[in-house]
Amino acid sequence: MQSVIPGYGSGWKSKLVIPSVFTQKGFNLFSIVAQKPDGSQIKERLPLKAYLEIVAATNFKQRTRKLLEYYHADRLHYAVAGTPNRLEYDQGFSSSSATAPPT
Repeated sequence: MQSVIPGYGSGWKSKLVIPSVFTQKGFNLFSIVAQKPDGSQIKERLPLKAYLEIVAATNFKQRTRKLLEYYHADRLHYAVAGTPNRLEYDQGFSSSSATAPPT
């Protein structure tokens, strides 16, 4: 975040956004909207490197969770079925194994 918005720090909120396909023609590029602690907002287009870093950091949590599930399942002689947590289920994210890319 700080590579795109230098002042970004604790107390800030942020989200990734993409323009509506109905209002813009051509390529749709991701932007980040950050809200300062005082309530003002900054919107900046995400360069590819920053976007990929955010995606990698986001996927890291789900893959670590699945890695722990597989470890304990192997240890206890259990099987792991498709078991997303509630947030992953709501967002349509699934990770079938610790090394498989998300779908």
